[in-house]
Amino acid sequence: MRNKNERKWYDEIKNSNPSYKMLLNTNEWNIRRHEIFNRDNYNCKECGCIHRKELIVHHKEYKHGLLPWESPNENLITLCKKCHALIHKKKPEVTVSHRKYIELFVPNLLK
Repeated sequence: MRNKNERKWYDEIKNSNPSYKMLLNTNEWNIRRHEIFNRDNYNCKECGCIHRKELIVHHKEYKHGLLPWESPNENLITLCKKCHALIHKKKPEVTVSHRKYIELFVPNLLK
């Protein structure tokens, strides 16, 4: 059960129409994403990548009325930035530390 101050904050954030980026910069999301990273053993569930600096938590779908950290476990998955970009059909950003892995295992991503 939330105390009165926590409930006030929660109501304010839900009613203030914050940007998605703002919500992903909260302590609540940071705690939740580390729970998912731990569950997935800090591995991308698509390609198996283990570069911690390259990992993100992806929402498989967005549920109306839920804050990002309220999403159920089965709706959240650990992905590397490259696989996440591919899911969203964006050109993946390639960092030097990740380039060697891609060259060896998924060279078509660099095309």
